[in-house]
Amino acid sequence: MGGTLIVSNSVHCIVGLEFYCFRECCVDNLKSQDDAFTFNHIPNDMRVLRLTKVLIKHIDQPILEKIPPFIHTLKIENSQRLKRVSVPTGLSALKITRTGLRRVDIAANSFLSSLEIYKCDLMKVPQVILNAQMIQHLDISSCKLRALNMAQFCDNSHLESLVFDNNNIRFLVDTSNKRCSLYDSLKLLVLSSNKLTTINMELFNVFIKLNRLQLHINRITSISGRLNHSNLTILSIGENQLQHVDLCDWNVPAMEVVTFTLNYLTMVPKCIGNWTSVKELRLSHNKFTRNA
Repeated sequence: MGGTLIVSNSVHCIVGLEFYCFRECCVDNLKSQDDAFTFNHIPNDMRVLRLTKVLIKHIDQPILEKIPPFIHTLKIENSQRLKRVSVPTGLSALKITRTGLRRVDIAANSFLSSLEIYKCDLMKVPQVILNAQMIQHLDISSCKLRALNMAQFCDNSHLESLVFDNNNIRFLVDTSNKRCSLYDSLKLLVLSSNKLTTINMELFNVFIKLNRLQLHINRITSISGRLNHSNLTILSIGENQLQHVDLCDWNVPAMEVVTFTLNYLTMVPKCIGNWTSVKELRLSHNKFTRNA
């Protein structure tokens, strides 16, 4: 279907509803539940629906439940008026970009496997992530998150990647008082471009499948704790404010790529030579002296 449907419900309407399909179907200027009638015209060979320039503050479940079951991915874009989205049970993947989003609701027993939110006004991770028991990938980037507690994802047993890039995160903790399912599933953790100042590396020891940890572009001045991890292969702590790093007590036999570029190190991290598995060591743009 390559045509365009343009609807104006009133002679006073300035912006008209638009619907069109090519490789994905798009609805522009959605302004009420009534406009969801356009979903009935989506061809059954489409898999992606994109909503742009949404004109309502809340996209609720009655609207999204009208999306045909063969649509597995919903994209919501360029909608500054939008403040809240309520995700129904059947949706598999949701990507929200450049909105005024402040709240996300997820229905119980959700089938959501991927949630990506970029450039929004969220100040904390939605508590209802627990309702998405099938979720594998969560990315909230370029928003306003202030802190991160890994305990929030404790029972998300399928969660493999967590990405929180370019937020305002100052604190990272894990207040879990039990052994979490997340410890056996998480493989990627990205906390780059935030406002972290100190890191206790022992926090990451429990995530036994973690193979990539990105902490670059923060304000980290000190690293404490013993990292004891058999699967971690990539560690990035570049573009921080580290002056000294002691790695002598660390045990990371699978480590392959280590980045400490763009810090204030005056000498090579102690005991880095003991890491025989490392294939690439990045130390450029530090403050090394000739005697380091």
